[in-house]
Amino acid sequence: MIWLLVAFCWIISFLFAGIEAGLLALDPVRLRHRAKSGDRGVRRLQEMLKEPDRLLITVLLVTNAADITALIILTHELVLRLGWLGYPIAVAIALPVYLFLLGVLPKSLFRRFPLRAVVRLSGLLELTTKLLWPLHAIGAFIERTVFARAKNPPRLFAGREELKMITVQSEESGALSPTERAMIHNVVDFTSIKVRDVMVPLEKTVSFNPDDSPGKVLETSE
Repeated sequence: MIWLLVAFCWIISFLFAGIEAGLLALDPVRLRHRAKSGDRGVRRLQEMLKEPDRLLITVLLVTNAADITALIILTHELVLRLGWLGYPIAVAIALPVYLFLLGVLPKSLFRRFPLRAVVRLSGLLELTTKLLWPLHAIGAFIERTVFARAKNPPRLFAGREELKMITVQSEESGALSPTERAMIHNVVDFTSIKVRDVMVPLEKTVSFNPDDSPGKVLETSE
């Protein structure tokens, strides 16, 4: 029974570590595109992402709680059975598990298919967030009273380079066509173009008098 509890904690840690990586790797353009298709799981995830801080806090709380609980139970059980030798054995078991099985593996898997993986676990994520609402309420109260600060309006993107990177990822996933991606890049890059790059100085312009003949105009233009 004890080992089943440890395994259960590790499974929870694995899932929520993957959810964390999937949330950070989500493509917002693809998410909106899938939501328009009527997928209930995607719409649920899109609704939860209106409060991304709360989602990440939920994921971190569950992951850390599962990791700590499993480690305490594992160490306690090994010490009861083996005495002081239980401590180094617990470290020898926990180190590869936490570094690779619960650290590298879930993040690698969920980053490959972030939207598909997180959508399938959106119900679990929503339920966990609701169960932890007292902790969120306490944290929000502390933030308002102790760590009160001016609220800056949120930005959709950190800068032009991030927007361009998102469009490239969207093109690779099929959400944008190459033409649409190129149009967005042209609009973004246009902000770095100065007037002197596209305009001709006045002293270099060619002008004509109203009385000039069409032949002279054609000759000058050549």
